[in-house]
Amino acid sequence: MEVWKIAGIRIQELYKTYQMAEKSVPVFSGLNLELDRFCITVVVGRSGCGKTTLLRMILGLEPCDRGTICQEDGLKTGIVFQEPRLMPWLNTWQNIGFGVKKSRIDQEKMKKLLLMTGLAGFEKAYPFQLSGGMQQRTALARALFQDPDYILMDEPFAALDYFTRKSMQEELLRIQKENQKGMLFVTHSIDEALTLGQKIVVLREGVCKKIYELEMQPYPRDLLSGEMIRIKKDILETIGA
Repeated sequence: MEVWKIAGIRIQELYKTYQMAEKSVPVFSGLNLELDRFCITVVVGRSGCGKTTLLRMILGLEPCDRGTICQEDGLKTGIVFQEPRLMPWLNTWQNIGFGVKKSRIDQEKMKKLLLMTGLAGFEKAYPFQLSGGMQQRTALARALFQDPDYILMDEPFAALDYFTRKSMQEELLRIQKENQKGMLFVTHSIDEALTLGQKIVVLREGVCKKIYELEMQPYPRDLLSGEMIRIKKDILETIGA
């Protein structure tokens, strides 16, 4: 038996089919993908191409028909959903530390996290008292509080207005740089993919159609530059837009 180590997550020959109204709908047809441990990988594609299904399968919430999903030994994953999914009866501090006994919460770690996510001073605020952007910051802080090595993000900024979304993108890049967290980020927005991604993966027809390596593109990125426009056009063509 071959013995090998991976730095992140490796997906090999993944197959997945859903049964809908007595009809088989293929989602993945031999998907192969490697997710680097320290890289921001952004997944784009048409609705129904399997972006969210991929996240669920990595988390073990969805079974695959065939294939393997192998993770680095000891890799701890976290998740940030499209909706903040905060407990309305808990304040910011309690939502971030949800699932951890009050007596076991590291006070210094919590304070540092509140500062990092711009939530210092809002510890006692309840979700209804927070803006959409601050609610999503709380959801992100909750994921970070569990100290994951790798974070899965399912269109977390989709419901935010343009300026709040831009601010959250900048916040995410700053947090990733400071903490060296790997991320798998799902989005419908090509601009968002170009803003965040060190690697952009296009899903189409059940496979990884194309991968764009952008590690050498510095942040912040000028999406109106000739190179970014060229890449955007190519991504749109690959998606089939």
